[in-house]
Amino acid sequence: MLAANAVTVKPIGAALSCADVEQFQNDGFLLHPESIFDGDTELSLKRIHAGLEAILNGEYETGIPPSNANALPADLPRDGRLSFDDAAPVLRPGAKPRTTIHLINAWRCNTTIAQLVTSPQLGVVVGRLMGWEKEGCRVAQDQVWIKPPSSGPLSFHRDTPYLDFVPKQVCTFWIPFDDISVPNVGALEYCRGSHRWLDGRRGSARQFYKPDYTALLRIAAQDEERVRSRSSCSSAPPVDVEVVNTHGCAGCCSFHNSNTWHGSGPNATNGWRRGIGIHYIRGDATFGEDCGKLWQQFRHADGTTVLPDVFFPRVALPS
Repeated sequence: MLAANAVTVKPIGAALSCADVEQFQNDGFLLHPESIFDGDTELSLKRIHAGLEAILNGEYETGIPPSNANALPADLPRDGRLSFDDAAPVLRPGAKPRTTIHLINAWRCNTTIAQLVTSPQLGVVVGRLMGWEKEGCRVAQDQVWIKPPSSGPLSFHRDTPYLDFVPKQVCTFWIPFDDISVPNVGALEYCRGSHRWLDGRRGSARQFYKPDYTALLRIAAQDEERVRSRSSCSSAPPVDVEVVNTHGCAGCCSFHNSNTWHGSGPNATNGWRRGIGIHYIRGDATFGEDCGKLWQQFRHADGTTVLPDVFFPRVALPS
């Protein structure tokens, strides 16, 4: 019998075709515009919304806080609490847009969110798309991105530079908890084929909230053009910067290669745009020797590079 706060995922991996895998490999992402929830999607979303709201108000069902969290926009909590049901105050003309709310490892705070993040059904899809059937896969972390009404964009970036594991391969699953077919809601955008571009880190966390959210993408495209020109005997064609918007109902999803450039525009609506990105790594991945501060807290005291299962749960076992 399922718990009162349970959410379950459909076996979407069973419907994954060879054409889907090929499209993922060619484009660097794969869209699934239908709800992934098994059963009542509206009820599943209501439970997740409640879980997120509790975390934002400092209420951790498991007693464990998120690994990282930024400050809430000062004008949103009322009487010390944030509620998704409260209408956000209208910003005065010329006011700075609200900052996106960001949480890391919400799955460790709340069992409902943990059921989604650690779903073996998602692990099956990731293993198939990435070719990890022999190694299996595990969760590296989740990242909750909540765009309040009248909030700014998130800059285009790649995930790989921020995830300090060996091998560096990462697959990201993203699911919005609100309807992203609404115009100007700030849904995720992908640059098709950009996972094949020149490797390299672009920007820092401070640049995630810059108003010109495609600036780093344009720089990356220019760098890619220069690389192609140097390696070609003749003039290389311009790099095709084709940006694809995700779309679909609340509960739809997408998967992308960690090297795919992606970002999102501002939420210019009076509603919320809530969602979560889950980063998956190969089942046999280890810590990199120079892993950053975020990851150091999860290492064994003896300094071994082996990943502890308690912090990096396995969601698909090796075949």
